[in-house]
Amino acid sequence: MACSVTGDPKSQEICLYLTQAASVPYFEILEKWIYKGIICDPFGEFLVEDNELVQKEDLPVDYSDDYWEKRYTLCRERIPVFLDKVSNMILRTGKYLNVIRQCGSEIKCPDAEEIVYTLKERQYVDKIERSYRFASKKLLDLLMEEKDLMGRLKSVKHYFLLDQGDFIVQFMDMAEDELRKNIDDIMPTRLESLLELALRTSIANNDPYKDDIRVVLLPFDLLFQMNKILSIDKKEGNDCRFPLVCRLSGLEAFTFDYDVKWPLSLILNRKVLACYQMLFRHLLYSKHVERLLCNVWLSNKLTKPFPLSAALSYAPAFALRQRMLNFVQNLEYYMMFEVLEPNWHIFVTKLNSVTNVDDVLSCHLNFINTCLKDCMLTNPELLQIVNKLMLTFVKFCNFILHVNRYFVDAEMTSMLETSVPNLDSPDLREDVDDPHSLKDGDSFEENIAKFDMEFSNYLIILLDRISDVGRDNYNEKLVNILYRVDFNSFYTERLEKYASERSMLESSSSKQKKSRPPVPPKSPKLTKISKRPSESS
Repeated sequence: MACSVTGDPKSQEICLYLTQAASVPYFEILEKWIYKGIICDPFGEFLVEDNELVQKEDLPVDYSDDYWEKRYTLCRERIPVFLDKVSNMILRTGKYLNVIRQCGSEIKCPDAEEIVYTLKERQYVDKIERSYRFASKKLLDLLMEEKDLMGRLKSVKHYFLLDQGDFIVQFMDMAEDELRKNIDDIMPTRLESLLELALRTSIANNDPYKDDIRVVLLPFDLLFQMNKILSIDKKEGNDCRFPLVCRLSGLEAFTFDYDVKWPLSLILNRKVLACYQMLFRHLLYSKHVERLLCNVWLSNKLTKPFPLSAALSYAPAFALRQRMLNFVQNLEYYMMFEVLEPNWHIFVTKLNSVTNVDDVLSCHLNFINTCLKDCMLTNPELLQIVNKLMLTFVKFCNFILHVNRYFVDAEMTSMLETSVPNLDSPDLREDVDDPHSLKDGDSFEENIAKFDMEFSNYLIILLDRISDVGRDNYNEKLVNILYRVDFNSFYTERLEKYASERSMLESSSSKQKKSRPPVPPKSPKLTKISKRPSESS
């Protein structure tokens, strides 16, 4: 019967007429959606579902903005066969127009024509494609021109990626003493005032969006924030718990926040801003460590008048300080000029050629993810090693700055051969009598040797892991750190020795595993004996 009907023109016309009449209500819903961005589906038949029960307050606010993704979704079982190929296009067309409506803009599609079912698929598909091109261009123009998306992205780059150096230097000069305090002792209003002063007295004053930047003190460090972001990407956000917060300093908790209004929050959502915050915290702490090492360099200038015999004891500390400073500066240069700037240039180039908002979202997420990966923030092992190195630098700087004034007093006293006026002070008398004695009983040289060993061990481990990661993931950019830090092959011999020892340990452990006899399975009798009486009964 089916074969005979297929070749019967009259039967075909009757079937087409019935199908067109039956599809009129469905196409009316479709027209309202792709021409106005409104769903009017009282019986739940349309392929796009409006999840009105999904409220913004029911979704994770801190690190992801799923409202846009979950409000309108495709219902696969409702998609007609003749619309299956363009179902995603229909979904995005209505979503674009819905955003424009929520912004208060008037929508008048110039190609709004009645859609009628026909055997020639191209006729109604062309109308859907024209509506999609109109909606995507309309929303893209709204974001780019009226809402100045590019200006907003540049503003975010200025503050979170330390694009304008004089602003962050001026802010740290004013706020560094406050940020060194414990997080519970810091007044956020004071930080806000210092931020406002830094904004008004630097080149950031020319930014029209400078008033949208905010100060935030987070109750967790960078490592926890990174783990939380990665857990959300792996859909494990509900398992993430705040750790027992230790005594965080202001520098460890400090970051910026940025006020973003709709519809720019589609691009700069909470999850994206959290990624920017991670990059900012990483860069800021590196900058802080560099400033500490520079302060040590300034304090070491006081030893210039000392005789050569007295200054020789400080030589290992000077050399160690310079090695630390070399590493921090090369790490900053790598992140700023070999990761962030090139990726930003690629992102802006792609952004100038996009045709819809989905391409903007994709380009922006690729930019963020690439920066996080190349800055070692998505590799917990590398980030932990870098964090340990930074903590070693901070301890070294605090040690040098703490003992420096006592050493200088002692050396100057011996040079002038006069008694110190307040020598009656028991603390000062103890320091002058033995300036190289410390609270832990180790001499100054022994403490410097400990710092040197700790720094060298962590650095060798980091360089070795970078070499492995770069080789395994074909990440040539990350290997640039290895070449920068070991530019004169100073660490090459130690790296080769460490790599050979590690390979020997791995081979020996694998041999031991192979040589172990297999563990015999437990007999059923033993399992019966091990049962508790209640279980056996």
